[in-house]
Amino acid sequence: RQSSGVSSFQVERISKASADQRAGRAGRLGPGHTYRLYSAAAYENHFRPFAPIPILDTPMDPVLLLIAFLGVPRLDVFPWPTPPSPESVIAALHRLKALGAIVDDASPTGHAAGAAVKCTRLGFRL
Repeated sequence: RQSSGVSSFQVERISKASADQRAGRAGRLGPGHTYRLYSAAAYENHFRPFAPIPILDTPMDPVLLLIAFLGVPRLDVFPWPTPPSPESVIAALHRLKALGAIVDDASPTGHAAGAAVKCTRLGFRL
């Protein structure tokens, strides 16, 4: 679907954890109530227990470019708290190399060929 250039928002159900947290905020500073616009059955049967992890849906290109910009040489073994899929990391690395935003580091570090990268001048500008 082609973008029209107009911002839009997609309405989605929140998770049970988010709903419970928002209910806990009601009345924190004064008297308050929580009004839910869904039934208890919908809450129990259709809401996920927790929200999906954002890094799993994030395009990896800008994330890896930022990490390379910060000077982390080994993007393939970065210690992610929740690692993205290896396929998305590899695809993003290939795209960044094709654009010329990162290059293989030619320094003799003993790492596997192509594993160490550095940000180029173009990468710094992006």
